Amino acid sequence: MEKNSESNYQFGEITNKIIQAFYQVYNEIGFGFEKEVYINSLDLAFKNLNLNSEKNREIEILFNNEKVGVYNANLIVEEKILVQVFCVENFFENLEQKVYNELKLSKYNIALILNFGIKPEFKRKQI
Repeated sequence: MEKNSESNYQFGEITNKIIQAFYQVYNEIGFGFEKEVYINSLDLAFKNLNLNSEKNREIEILFNNEKVGVYNANLIVEEKILVQVFCVENFFENLEQKVYNELKLSKYNIALILNFGIKPEFKRKQI
C-alpha cells in the first residue's frame, strides 16, 4: 500500500497529483463548460504529470450477481482511482452518495469527486 507522508492516505501521491491537475485545469479554463471539456482537459493534465488514465470506462452494475446495467466512470487513474467530474453550481451531498455507490460497485477503493463549479471543490471517498 502506497502512503503519502503528508496525508497518510492510500495512494496519496497519486491523489495529490490528480488534485494538482484539477486546479491547473480550473485555473486555466474556469467555470461554465460541458463536463466532457473538463474530462478531456484532466486527461491531458494527467498525462503531463505522468499519470496513466482512461476516460469513460464502463463499469457493470450487478444485482444478485446479475448484470443489470452499466455506468461510465469519467476517468480511471493508474488503475487505482475512480475520478468523477461534475460541473454544478452547488455541491450536493447526493453527488457524494452517488459516487460512493458507484465506488462500491467497482473494483476500486478510492474515488475523487471533482466539481468545476463557480468555486472549485473536491471530495475524496474511500471504501
